[in-house]
Amino acid sequence: MLGMHNQGWQFGTATASLQSAGQDEYTYVPLMPVYDGAEPYYADRPVMNLNQGFGVSSTSDQKEKALKFLDMMLSEPWQKVLSWGIQGEDYEVGDDGIFTRTEQQRADSKDLTWRSSNKLMALNSMIPKHNGTFSDGNAFSPDDQPSEFFETLSDYDKDFMQHYGTQTWMDFVNKAPDNPVYYPAWNISLSDAANQANQQMTDAALQNLPKIVAGKPAGFEKAWKEYTDIFKKIDVATYEDEINAGIQDRLANW
Repeated sequence: MLGMHNQGWQFGTATASLQSAGQDEYTYVPLMPVYDGAEPYYADRPVMNLNQGFGVSSTSDQKEKALKFLDMMLSEPWQKVLSWGIQGEDYEVGDDGIFTRTEQQRADSKDLTWRSSNKLMALNSMIPKHNGTFSDGNAFSPDDQPSEFFETLSDYDKDFMQHYGTQTWMDFVNKAPDNPVYYPAWNISLSDAANQANQQMTDAALQNLPKIVAGKPAGFEKAWKEYTDIFKKIDVATYEDEINAGIQDRLANW
């Protein structure tokens, strides 16, 4: 497969499973195929997720403790625990202060069974967190530290990288431009009706597009008609109107 239209997180579980099985040669590399005259836009700047967050119930008897817990989790020592682990167990600190890991520590971090018992993935994926670097210059997570990330790769991937003179997968893609003020549209708040339409469109695409793309040419017209007939029954206009309203609001007020 030369290219696909998808976000990396949407096939992250499959990638992790292949890596855990030592089948790195079957994972995806972003080589930025584009149409003639088009500028590649495979990497963008991180954005705030406005659609989720933590709240404390007004009926809670321990409101202050709950807020103190979140404050504590956002402190650098705990952010390092959540992202790197325990010093001396999950990572080491060199004389230069740079965080590194042993081969066993790197192997553990890629093992799904080990991670399920040793990493608070459910908490860490949802809780507010830092990005970039800590005050000591180390990256927020091992994958963001180029030299350490390179060492986490399999021999196959290291050899692949060395042929291209790179250390991370981000080296294969465009330099992320500034995000437009309205970007991204996916975190615009929607009504229940618009969310329902969005989910219906997503389900229709997942169920039908693979058959259209991978099917025989002789069956294309029939498969395409089945797909578009489903779309005609979805309230797409409600979704589009709310997305457009959200974009206009950001252009006017942000």
